[in-house]
Amino acid sequence: MDIADELRARPALVSRSSLRTQDEVRSDIAIHLRHVQELSTYLNTFAPVSTLPSELLSNIFKHVADVSCEIFREDHWAIERDWDHWAVGYHWAVVSHVCKHWRQVALGRSSLWGNITVTRQREWMQLLLERSQETPMTVSVDMTKAKRRPSVVYNEVLASARLVLSHLPRVCTLSFRFADPEDACYDELLHGNAPLLEQLHIHNRNPSIIGPPTPSSSPISQCFHRILHHPNTRRLQRLAIYGFKVSWDSISLPSLTSLVIRLGRADMTGLLNALARMPLLQSIYLDDAVSFDSWPPPRMPRIALAHLRVLDLREDMTLLCNYRLSHLHCPSLRHLVVQPGHGRSRESEAFLAAVESILHYLGQFQTVMLRTLWGTGPICHEVYAFNEVIAGGDFRDDLCWSEGQVHHPALTIRLDHSVEAETLIKLYQLPVFEKTRSLFVTGESLQPRYWRALGRGMKGVTHLHFQPTPYSKKTFPIQALLPQWEVPVPSGGAGSVRVQALASGGNAQVEDTDVYYPFPRLRILILCHDTLIKTLNAQEYATYMTALLDCFIERYEGGAEIETLRLRSSARPAEIEAPHWHRLEEVVRFVEFDRSDQITASTTA
Repeated sequence: MDIADELRARPALVSRSSLRTQDEVRSDIAIHLRHVQELSTYLNTFAPVSTLPSELLSNIFKHVADVSCEIFREDHWAIERDWDHWAVGYHWAVVSHVCKHWRQVALGRSSLWGNITVTRQREWMQLLLERSQETPMTVSVDMTKAKRRPSVVYNEVLASARLVLSHLPRVCTLSFRFADPEDACYDELLHGNAPLLEQLHIHNRNPSIIGPPTPSSSPISQCFHRILHHPNTRRLQRLAIYGFKVSWDSISLPSLTSLVIRLGRADMTGLLNALARMPLLQSIYLDDAVSFDSWPPPRMPRIALAHLRVLDLREDMTLLCNYRLSHLHCPSLRHLVVQPGHGRSRESEAFLAAVESILHYLGQFQTVMLRTLWGTGPICHEVYAFNEVIAGGDFRDDLCWSEGQVHHPALTIRLDHSVEAETLIKLYQLPVFEKTRSLFVTGESLQPRYWRALGRGMKGVTHLHFQPTPYSKKTFPIQALLPQWEVPVPSGGAGSVRVQALASGGNAQVEDTDVYYPFPRLRILILCHDTLIKTLNAQEYATYMTALLDCFIERYEGGAEIETLRLRSSARPAEIEAPHWHRLEEVVRFVEFDRSDQITASTTA
C-alpha cells in the first residue's frame, strides 16, 4: 500500500476537540510527512539537474573523481591533514549529495569507486570494494605515514591494506610507498599475481635513500621481483621505480611503454639487455639509475627502440659516454634531455661524441636558447633547442610561449659548474647547430670565448636576442659581433689557433682570408634597453651606443650588415638624446622599440 492509499484508508481529520489517542495523532503525522517527502522528491525530478541523462552524469562524475584523486595524491599536506578522515581522497563524492537521481547514478557506476587510497578506516575500504564490484582498481598504499603513527594506527592501516590487496587480481594500477624494506608484512600483502596490472609505482621513501639502494634480498624486493617476473605481468605498460634496486637480467616486459628509474643503481648491462626486450617503449627517464658492476664494460649491440619519443638521462658523465646514447637506435625520438653529473676532462670529448651520435634523430634545430646561471644552484649552463623558428617569446623553465602557442624543446642539455670551458665551446660548435636561425641568450652574460664559439658555430643565425637577468649588471658584449681573426699557436700543434677580436678602427695587419664575421647572416639584433639604462650612467651610455654604432658600420663595410636594431623597453626611452637618436637612424636601417610586456625573454630559473 502506497502513501496515497494509506491516507484514503484513514478516517478524515477531525477537530481538535475530538477524542483521539496520541498514538493515532503521531501515526497521522508520520503518514502525511512521508507523503510530503514523496511529493517533494517527485517535484525535484522537474529540476534541470535531475533531467540530465545518466550516461552524461556518469562520465562527468568519472572525470571529477579521477582529477580529484590525482590532485589529492600529489598534495602531501592534504594526505597528512586528512589521514584519519573516512573519505580520504573521496571529497568528490559530495556530487552524489545533490539529489536522489545523482546519487543513484553515482552508486550505479562501479568504476567511480575503484580508485582506492588505503587508510586506517577498514569499513570504508570494505564499502569501496563492494561498490566497485568487479571493475579493475587503482590502489595506492603508503606505509610510510603509518610508520610515523602509533602502533595501533599502523596495525589498522595494515589490516586495511590486507583487505584491499586481497583483491590484487583486480588491480590495474598499483602505487606502493614504503620506508622499511625489511618489514616482513610486505610478503603477505603482495602475495599472488596481478594479471590486470598495467601501471606499477614503487617508491622507497626512507630518508636514508641517499645511501645504498634497497638490497635485492629484502622482503619488499622479493615481492616486487616476483610480480615483475610473473608471466601474467606481461601486460605492464608503465613502470616507475624510486630508490629500489631491481635485477633486470631476466625481466621481460614486452608491453611496457614508459620506464622511470630514479636512484636505482642497477647494473648497466642487465638494464640494457632488458631494454632490448621492451620494443614498445615510448619514454625513458633515468636519474642515477645505473652503475657498472664490471669495468671496462663489455661491448653490446645497438638497441632498437622504434617507438621511443622521450629520453631523459640524468647520469654520471662516464655512463653517458660509454653506453647510454651511442647504443640506442630511436628514429622516432622527439625530445632528449641530458644532464650529466661530474665528469673528468678526458670524458668531455666522449660525452659530446655520445650526444652527437643521437642528435640527428631530433631533426634540424631552428631556435636555440642558452641560459647561464651563477650562484643560483648546481646547474650552470642550459641549452634548449627547438625545431621551430621562434622570432620572439617568453621563456619559462624549458617552455616557450610565442603568439599564443607553447613550444617544447626537442633538446635540453643542463651542465653543472664542473664542466670545462672547452666542453662548452665544442658543444656550441656541433654541426647540428649550424643552421640555427634564432638565438636567445639569457641569464648572466657569456664569457667572450663562448661568444666566439657561438658566432663561429651558429653561422645561420639571423635573429640574436640578448636578455640578461633582471638583477644583472651585464650589457651585451659588442666585441662578440666584431670581425675576428685566427692566429696560429705553434705550441698547440699544427691545427691550433688563437681567435681574437679585431678592434674597430684598429691597425692590426692581417690577411683578408684570416678575418671572419661572427654570425655572418645576422640581420636583427634585439637588446634590452632597460638594462642599459639601469647599468650605465650617462657617459657610459653614450660610449656604449657609440661603440655599438661603430660595430654596425664595421659590419656594413665588411658585407655582414645588421639591418635592424630592436630595443626592448617599457616605453620609448627618453634617455636617448636627439644626437644619439639621429645617429641611430643614419647608421641602422631599421630602429625599433618593443614594449617589454609584449615581447620578453624571461630568464627566471
